[in-house]
Amino acid sequence: MKKQQAQEPEHPLGLVLDDGLSEQQWLDMGTELGAEARASAFRIGDWLLYAEEHLDAGVGRDGRYVQAEEKTGLANGTLRNYAYVCRSVPMSRRRDTLTFGHHQVVASLDFGEQESLLAEATTDGWSVVKLREVVREGQPTELVLMDVPRAVAASWTSAAKEADQPIWKWLHDQIECAALQLEQAAGFEAVAA
Repeated sequence: MKKQQAQEPEHPLGLVLDDGLSEQQWLDMGTELGAEARASAFRIGDWLLYAEEHLDAGVGRDGRYVQAEEKTGLANGTLRNYAYVCRSVPMSRRRDTLTFGHHQVVASLDFGEQESLLAEATTDGWSVVKLREVVREGQPTELVLMDVPRAVAASWTSAAKEADQPIWKWLHDQIECAALQLEQAAGFEAVAA
């Protein structure tokens, strides 16, 4: 960001602006802020991949993620997710008009599917939700029944309501997130072995 438009020092959790910004200056700042926000997860992921490729000899992968947690203040799972997406969707395939979330949705697909779906999402202006729906439509579904205690079901229902989601969607997202973390952890262990 161009510092001349913001007062010094900037707040670590906000942006203090000078009085008298023109509308064009304000709009330009919005463009810069949006670009920074869209790039941050990718930049952190690529930063982690660099360490995996060039620096992990002495510290090891798990130690490197502990260091990254300390330096970024982000959770281990978040950092591993960023690295997974960046490893799975190389820079040459990324679209600057799409969010990190779009790239996360296609990360588990083969390169051809990634390219095709990212291009279509760009051309048609798909949201992350729309892209996820398209990816799911191409995958077979299976009915899964679960027998859980009432208290657990009540807790899940409450959490889904708090997230303003239907229970099936909330459960799916929770399970998908957990599965992704397990896959990443297994992938990291397989690479380390």
